[in-house]
Amino acid sequence: MMLDALRELLQGLFGSVFPLVWTLLKIVLIIAPLLLCVAYLTFWERKVIGWMQ
Repeated sequence: MMLDALRELLQGLFGSVFPLVWTLLKIVLIIAPLLLCVAYLTFWERKVIGWMQ
């Protein structure tokens, strides 16, 4: 429901470029949490390695 409202809003704002913007938005929404998870896991790994030394 909310996703449909966002889609309609973006479609009105961007017009013919909307499919490109919608695709890029979906890519960012998938990649951003993955990058944050990898960064956090790297931080945690370095903390553990530092503790082990």
